[in-house]
Amino acid sequence: DLLDGLGSKHIGRVQDLPPRLRSKMSYVLLDHLFDLVAVHDGSKERVKLAQAAAPYLILRVGLVLKAYICDQPLRGRMPQPLSQKREMHYVLKKIVELESEPKGIPDTTGVQSVHKKHLFLLFGLVTQALKVARRDEEMSERLRGVVEAMGMGFGI
Repeated sequence: DLLDGLGSKHIGRVQDLPPRLRSKMSYVLLDHLFDLVAVHDGSKERVKLAQAAAPYLILRVGLVLKAYICDQPLRGRMPQPLSQKREMHYVLKKIVELESEPKGIPDTTGVQSVHKKHLFLLFGLVTQALKVARRDEEMSERLRGVVEAMGMGFGI
């Protein structure tokens, strides 16, 4: 399954990654991925697109969260590289704003929200990232916003 490896650990890193010259392209593609999963007209074709794209969106967001979880503890008091920080902020904002296609993500027990089921799939990674972000107030605040959105989606 595509999402099986999402829970596995990888070796963290602390060196800055060189930014790519086409950094805006990745955001355009990420926006399109979010759009494919978002609710539209509910047509059969749009539902199939959402079902096909949803695992890739969860994987993409999960990889950003996993990188933060693995890398940030190794940095100690060193700040997160700006490109990674921007990406993390952007992804967190987008997952909270996303109103996903109801039939695009399978129903899950205990989740009352119709359009926020994607947040449930990311719950474990978001809570791990929140533990790691204890020294970074700005990141902690953004992650708490995601947890609040999850709470509303779970009927809490």
